[in-house]
Amino acid sequence: MEFVKTVQLATGELPYVVESPYERRREHYLCYQYNAFQFLKLAWLERLRPSEPVAAVLPGLAKFLAMGVTASGACAEDCSSHVVEVDYYTAALAAALEAAARMGLADRSLSGRAYDRVTAQQKRDGSFIYSKGDYGFLRDSRSYPRPMAMSLFHLLYGAGAGDGFPKV
Repeated sequence: MEFVKTVQLATGELPYVVESPYERRREHYLCYQYNAFQFLKLAWLERLRPSEPVAAVLPGLAKFLAMGVTASGACAEDCSSHVVEVDYYTAALAAALEAAARMGLADRSLSGRAYDRVTAQQKRDGSFIYSKGDYGFLRDSRSYPRPMAMSLFHLLYGAGAGDGFPKV
């Protein structure tokens, strides 16, 4: 966790790839989605094993995630593009912002806006399309099992299923 604390960017974002002898640095890639997953895992870790390094990373990460909610409530594709929308990215961001709100690190209205966006996109059969706005106008209207399961998990989190944390 000291390493994670050390590599966290000034924006609060955790970089996608940290420079090493084996890989070049890559700060951004699906920034908000990946960082939402990281936030949730770190929040769970903090709940199970409170520590200064984890507690130090979470506020900046929550602030960064708050910037990922677009005007429509969707999750921005990444730090530089808000064109493509993927519902399960939005569901993951909503859950992370909900966790941040429970910790007093974010405004609950942000998670509410994101959750509202996800549920507004749900089809009559309960599924979600994969994406829209790909390459400016295309969409992938198919529903895939993995993103559907991820959407369900994150929607249940927001609905208060359990307390949102894994049981030990």
